[in-house]
Amino acid sequence: MENSNKFKTTDALGNFIAGIGWVLIGLAVIIAIIAGGSSGGDSGLLVGIIVFILGGVIGILVVVQGQLLQIMVAIERNTAKDIDSIPPSDVPSEVDLITTTCIKCGEIYDGDLSGQFCEACGASLTTLSSDNASESSSATEPISTTCEMCGKVFQGNLSDKNCPNCNAPL
Repeated sequence: MENSNKFKTTDALGNFIAGIGWVLIGLAVIIAIIAGGSSGGDSGLLVGIIVFILGGVIGILVVVQGQLLQIMVAIERNTAKDIDSIPPSDVPSEVDLITTTCIKCGEIYDGDLSGQFCEACGASLTTLSSDNASESSSATEPISTTCEMCGKVFQGNLSDKNCPNCNAPL
């Protein structure tokens, strides 16, 4: 897709505004020279310096504003060119849905909730893709475990690291 025709008006406006800024700078210099060289003595020189500083600053700000418009157009054209250069085969056609399964009670949640805790049993949640959920069933199969610290028997699995009752390491 040809993008050189996009944003022609914005690009032209940026050129125009920058051009006005350069004209303002030139006028400030000319007026400063004329005012400074007039027969007003020190006051003429002071007026010339003030006109040069104020006119120059305003002119530079106008130039910068015009150039910012040109930069935005250049970024848009570059981005569009990069997007157009990506072959369609590199773009994924479908996104794998992620489910989060509680390793303790098997409760299934939609989305990636890693680092959060199960609402049913309070265990930490791990992320499993829908394809990997059945493959890792041995790690999530409940087993009967007894805590050595408090003596409570509970249903756990191989990935349990702490007792749910007293939080002692298993």
